[in-house]
Amino acid sequence: MKEKTLGIIRNILLFLVTMGIGAFIGIYVATNMKEMGWIGVILLGVWVFLSFILAIQLHEIGHFLFGKLSGYKLLMLKFGPLCYKYENGKYKLAFEKAVGYAGLCMMMPPEGELQDSQHILYYAGGVTTNILTGAITILLACLFPAWHANLTVALWIFGIISILLGITNLLPRIVQNNPTDGKIIFSILRKEELAKDMTFLNTVMQQMVVGVRPRDIALLNQPLEEENEPNQFFIYRIIYHLFNALDRDDKEKVTHCCRLMEKHIDTIPTAVEIPMKMEFVCAYCLLGETEKAQAFYDIVKQRLEKENDMSGHRIKAYVAYYLHENKEEAAACCEKALSVADSFPMKGQTLMEKELVNSLLASIYQSR
Repeated sequence: MKEKTLGIIRNILLFLVTMGIGAFIGIYVATNMKEMGWIGVILLGVWVFLSFILAIQLHEIGHFLFGKLSGYKLLMLKFGPLCYKYENGKYKLAFEKAVGYAGLCMMMPPEGELQDSQHILYYAGGVTTNILTGAITILLACLFPAWHANLTVALWIFGIISILLGITNLLPRIVQNNPTDGKIIFSILRKEELAKDMTFLNTVMQQMVVGVRPRDIALLNQPLEEENEPNQFFIYRIIYHLFNALDRDDKEKVTHCCRLMEKHIDTIPTAVEIPMKMEFVCAYCLLGETEKAQAFYDIVKQRLEKENDMSGHRIKAYVAYYLHENKEEAAACCEKALSVADSFPMKGQTLMEKELVNSLLASIYQSR
């Protein structure tokens, strides 16, 4: 009940903020219509849109900069369809369809135990950057109003949008299955379940980075129990427990992970929905549930074709062998996976990937 009440309050605040921005722009247009003309009104609308996009990109850059200060390593930075990502030991630019988000920053935590302050610094980076850039822009508009009337208004609009974007991200809420920065920060401060799941995720990732394979990670060898109120980080638990099951060739646990994923599929964050569903294509192939594997493959096919790291080639190999019944194609994908193995960022996962690929290769050669 308390969470529901807070949600209503947050929605009311967001509505009032949106109305405030609309009122500000509406009053300005109404009082300056003769000077602006219709072209000016259209340009103003375009600038409002561009200001929002620019504020989002600055938000993601803020996460990147503050993440670097905390020792995080960049995995992916997305500006709309433009993607700068780490693949096969180097960074590259690519174009990928952005579904449900205009910007994204994904980073890997550093080795060793992290303090709560380091996590908070990383997640506060976007909010801080938005508020700072917005405040500086408004300050410039106030200090130099004589530059040009339209420029002053443009600065005010961007400044307000940037600050409000920062504030709305600071509100603890869930948007498209993604917890806002504020939701994560307050969860850390309050030691809530969301923060515990995030700590679990970081601990597992740190061990895999230094070379501990999933089957040897103690946290993953404990039973995967369903939470009373699963949050958006719970799906990550399922994924890493799935890796543990695949690494131990534990079909029963693979099945358990798949069933949990099916039950909580609506909680998968939009930014990682496709990569996670790719893993379950492979899992269903191994379980012999080809209809489900095909259904998930139809969803991820377009994105999977562009994945050229070890994990992507491994999944393509399983699709070729189990769904397409093409042994030559499967073997070729396996060879490609092994050729880029040394460039995979998580050394522990690399060991699992190699075993899965070599196991499939053995099956291919035995059936020839």
